[in-house]
Amino acid sequence: MSTDLLLFLHLLMSAYMTGVIWLVQLVVYPQFARVSATDFVSYHSAHSGGLTRVVMIPMAVELGSASVLLLGELSFLLKGSVFMLTALIWLWTAGRMVPLHHRLSRQGWDPGLQRSLVQSNWIRTAAWSLKTILISAWLCRG
Repeated sequence: MSTDLLLFLHLLMSAYMTGVIWLVQLVVYPQFARVSATDFVSYHSAHSGGLTRVVMIPMAVELGSASVLLLGELSFLLKGSVFMLTALIWLWTAGRMVPLHHRLSRQGWDPGLQRSLVQSNWIRTAAWSLKTILISAWLCRG
């Protein structure tokens, strides 16, 4: 697969995830506050399972393509930025977001945890948005 084609595949996954993360940031996570405390655990469980199915493959393709792009003939700045932003997203997801979700699953509704979830998610929202913009600008450079 050519480097440009691989970069375009990465862009597609990144753009898809950028749309998903903005929806989660502005709609889904704030909606947690509207779920009754008695229904929260089952609601959160359904949310987590459903969202995992929506993001698992695109995120895996992103990580794989970012890794392979490191070997390609792109500018060091672009491929380094793409890889570092992708790594940041994965590390932040595993190290911060998943533990917050696990706490919400175990403890149930907690307004402080919900606020932490919304605030912490801005890191991923910014990283996916920036990555999508960088790759788009690179591919459209003419």
